[in-house]
Amino acid sequence: MNTYMTPFTHLVNLQDGTIPAAPLVQQRRLSDMRGLYADPAAEYALMAANPLIYEVYEATQNPKEAGQLLYSTTIIRPGKVGDEYFMTKGHYHAKGECAELYYGLLGEGYLLLQAGSLIGQTLHGAKRIYNIADIAKVRWKGLRQPCAA
Repeated sequence: MNTYMTPFTHLVNLQDGTIPAAPLVQQRRLSDMRGLYADPAAEYALMAANPLIYEVYEATQNPKEAGQLLYSTTIIRPGKVGDEYFMTKGHYHAKGECAELYYGLLGEGYLLLQAGSLIGQTLHGAKRIYNIADIAKVRWKGLRQPCAA
């Protein structure tokens, strides 16, 4: 017997990238990313202010199993640690068969991919997003099935 997920609707605010009714909002500050930037002295100097680097709005509470749809938005704040732009912490995919789509809603940035990764289909790769603009960069991410390890 097949089981079907309950239909759902969540709106994305296209002006600021938030998902107003998101059941989960995750914030990452500089202290959460300790050691990920290339310049430890610049990181230390900025640590007292502990700026907000980015927020993730996860729109669904669907089961983390194959066949479920997950999606989120990420808002990366403008700023630098030394010469390096604010960025996401990044993540790896343990399962190469998982599809992932990125769509920039606002701002300007770079998507850094590990060798073996493609935009739209991740093959056992890692990725990180950088904000290179002076405004908050917003991205939308849709996953066909849970992939992050």
